[in-house]
Amino acid sequence: MRIATFVGSVLVVLAVLTSSAQGHTLHPKVEAELDKVVELNYRGSAQPVQPACGAVCQELRAAETRPGGWSTPAAEQLSRESRTLRVGTGLSNPLRLATSFWLAATAFDVGYLIGSGVNAKFLRVGLPAKSPDLSAAPQRLIYADSCSPSSPCPIGSIYHDQTTITQPAYIWHWDAAWDSPYGANWWDWRSNDSDCQHPSPPPDAPNVFETVASSSTCLGDPDHAGTTTSAWWYLDDLPATSPVQDYAGQPSDFQDWWPPADPGLSTTTTRTRTELESNRYPVLNEKLEYELGVPEVCDPVEPDVCNPPETDRDQERKCELGEPDNADPDDTVSNDQYVAAQYNAVTSFNRRHETSGQLVPTALKVGWTRSTTTRGWIGWGWRHVAARHGWRPSDIAATADALLKTPFEDGGWIYLGDQYEQNGAICQRRVVVSPTKTVDDEPSAKEIITSYGSYVGPSTP
Repeated sequence: MRIATFVGSVLVVLAVLTSSAQGHTLHPKVEAELDKVVELNYRGSAQPVQPACGAVCQELRAAETRPGGWSTPAAEQLSRESRTLRVGTGLSNPLRLATSFWLAATAFDVGYLIGSGVNAKFLRVGLPAKSPDLSAAPQRLIYADSCSPSSPCPIGSIYHDQTTITQPAYIWHWDAAWDSPYGANWWDWRSNDSDCQHPSPPPDAPNVFETVASSSTCLGDPDHAGTTTSAWWYLDDLPATSPVQDYAGQPSDFQDWWPPADPGLSTTTTRTRTELESNRYPVLNEKLEYELGVPEVCDPVEPDVCNPPETDRDQERKCELGEPDNADPDDTVSNDQYVAAQYNAVTSFNRRHETSGQLVPTALKVGWTRSTTTRGWIGWGWRHVAARHGWRPSDIAATADALLKTPFEDGGWIYLGDQYEQNGAICQRRVVVSPTKTVDDEPSAKEIITSYGSYVGPSTP
C-alpha cells in the first residue's frame, strides 16, 4: 500500500498480472491431435467459412458445450479461456459490448452474438452487481477502447502518482448528485464531501487498487486519512456464463456481425500452438489433455472423473469378467452435468472407510457415458462401467470383495481386489471411489466412479 497526499483527486494504479517465463509444453497426445484442436477453435468462432469438424473435433465440441454445471468456477474459466483462444488466434473479435453499462443491484448477464449467417455464435457474458455500499448512487462500467501499449490511457492524479492502462478495459464509475471532473477517478471518500462517504468497488472486481490519502476538510480533521479505491475489468475478465454455442435464435443484447478476416489454416495452427504453450490457458489445456486421453489426467470440470492409468486396451480386455455392453444401458437419462437421475443408486455396497477403517455404505450410481473416438466409452457410474467393461454378477461380486480392502488415495480412493489369472493375464479388480461432492452443484457424491478388471501383467507360464 502506498501513501499519497492530495485534495480533490485520486490515484489509480494498475494491478499487473505477471506470468511465469516458463510456458506450457503440449502433451504428445495433444500435439498429435492439434489439427483437431484447430478445427474446434474454428468451430466455436465467428468465421463464416470453417474447415470440416471431424469426429475428434465433434467430440471436443460436445465436451465444451455439454450443458449443466456452468455456475462452477472451473467450467466458467474453461469457457472464458476457450473464448480467449478464439480471440487470441484471430478467429473472433474481442468482446466489445457497449460504451457503458449501468449496474444493477444484482449481477446480470447479457447475450452476445458474434458472426452472421449459418455460423453465427452465441454466448452469455456476466456483468457485476453494483457496490452494496451507498448502492443508491448510480454506478456503471465505462469502456475505454483506445488504450494500447502505443497509446496508453493515463489514470490518476496529475498532482501525484499516475499509472496507465495499456489495453481496452471497462472502468468502474459511480456518481452522486453531481458529475466528477476527474473522469475515471472514483473513491471511498472525497475531500470536498463533508461526510466522506462513497461506495467501495463491486466486491468481485478483478483489478482493484487502494491507497491512503489525507484530507484537510474531510470530517473537519486536517489529519484525517481515507482509503481511495478504483476498479476495472479487462475484456478477458468478463465472465462467460455459458459456453459459446451455435446460434439458434437466442435473444441477444449486443451483436458483432463482422468477424475478422480468416488468418488461414496454417497461420491459425501456429497461433493456436503459441497460445496454448503460453500460461494463459491452464483449465483449457487440462481439459484437452483429459478429452484426448492423457493417462491419469482428470476432467477439470468434474475433477473426480479421471483417465485410467496407461494400459493396453487389448490386455485390459483379457481381465474383464463379462462382455461389455458397448452401448449406453440407459440413454433415457440425460448426459447433462449434475442431472439428479444420474445420482440414483443401481447397486449398493459397503466399503472400508478411507480413514476410520469402518464399513460404510456406498453405491454404484446411474452416472453417464458417451462413446468417443480416442478413448472408447467415457463417463462415470453404472452406465460407463456397463458400456466399457460390463456389469454382470461376477463384476458385482468382485467389486464387493475389493471394497473390503484398505484403499489408497490416487486421484480418488482406489480399492484393489485380490489378483486372479485368466486369458493368460494376471488381473486385479480396481474400484475408484469419490466419497464426497467435488462441486456444490452435485446432488450428492458420485461414490463409485468405475470398477473393472485391471491388467497387472502376463501370467506365469
